[in-house]
Amino acid sequence: MSATLLRLATAGSVDDGKSTLVGRLLHDTKSVLSDQLAAVERVSRDRGLTAADLALLTDGLRAEREQGITIDVAYRYFATATRSFVLADCPGHVQYTRNTVTGSSTADVVVLLVDARKGVLEQTRRHLAVTALLRVPHVVVAVNKIDLVDFSQEVYDRVEAEVQAVARELGVVDAIALPVSALDGDNIAERSTRTPWYSGPTLLELLESLPPSDDPGGESFRLPVQLVIRPQGAARDEAHRDYRGYAGQVASGVVRVGDDVVALPSGRRTTVVGIDLGERTLDEAFAPQSVTLRLADEIDISRGDVIAAAADAPVPTQDIKAVVCWLGDAPLRPAQRLLLKHGSRTVQTAVRTLDGVLDLDDLHAVPSEALSLNDIGLVTLRLAAPVPVENYSTSRRGGSFLLIDAHDGRTVAAGMVGATLPTAAAAPTEPEGDEEWEI
Repeated sequence: MSATLLRLATAGSVDDGKSTLVGRLLHDTKSVLSDQLAAVERVSRDRGLTAADLALLTDGLRAEREQGITIDVAYRYFATATRSFVLADCPGHVQYTRNTVTGSSTADVVVLLVDARKGVLEQTRRHLAVTALLRVPHVVVAVNKIDLVDFSQEVYDRVEAEVQAVARELGVVDAIALPVSALDGDNIAERSTRTPWYSGPTLLELLESLPPSDDPGGESFRLPVQLVIRPQGAARDEAHRDYRGYAGQVASGVVRVGDDVVALPSGRRTTVVGIDLGERTLDEAFAPQSVTLRLADEIDISRGDVIAAAADAPVPTQDIKAVVCWLGDAPLRPAQRLLLKHGSRTVQTAVRTLDGVLDLDDLHAVPSEALSLNDIGLVTLRLAAPVPVENYSTSRRGGSFLLIDAHDGRTVAAGMVGATLPTAAAAPTEPEGDEEWEI
């Protein structure tokens, strides 16, 4: 097997052992420098511990170490002989759910930790719901602290059945469970002799064998324009006198010289006549390369527009129905006005209707007049200008967006276009009055 990159994120409730698990993976794959390990061992001894607290390898903020919790998303890198990994260690506290959304949004696999003593908690359900909505390709359920229940197969089977039932309700079809002890290393990098009843792979073996997520290069071509390039010295430089390029990162697909493309939202069609990467000229470019396209026609394209394959370009729309993870401290209500950021484009938007909120106990949508912090709800939005969004089930990149508070610039929600809650939502809550919804 050739070396491939796998992006993974941790999730789970408070004190389920996420940071310890990450530290154990780093330690057992020999991805920790000797001076780092020595510092962790020294701090652990100062705290009266008999062994190194591997959670300190990831909890780098002073507030995290003082409180013994994870606050920020910590990214770590490690590798084995067969695969390289980028790991996002996400917080478990409810108030930091927004960080879990961030860490999981680009993940190929989420490692969901569940304390064997506690089983499924509300935060476990919330993280499973986020994983399902974000369409993370793989979910690994690590039933942690199996050593604290005397390596009981009965306890493990009960917790696994509970997790799998919730996962099925939420639409998570690929959830693989295994018993682990992050503290002692059981079934992390090596099989444990203390769980003879478990015959499956270790966590590391499983992560090495999981196929990577869908390659964005296999999707249709999309390039959100970041910058229109007109060299300042063009008037003095004959070679660049007429140069006009459109720079951005290829979000998906492949583009070649000679391809027919369309500029969105204007709908103007043209042909690619050149692809530049720095000083080099390319015949083709693919995701996630950052390139500059030169087009046959001088059409009106600016930052925020999307250059797409002409054969199957998305249709720009001003009306969006989407599922959002609400991350704002103040509640979201119908008629509220926000900014929507899709790719490199930001437009004003208004909440037309609030169509339901996910009940984490019953796992179905219920009517609600507002979305509170960490709620997951279904909304209908009206945009001030057309945006070429796609269905999230078709493209994670083209179907995702952010909602931003226009007053302070804070991100208050992550949204998925066309996504639905596990069951049909209740009748929408209409805003009061006869507003025409012009922005």
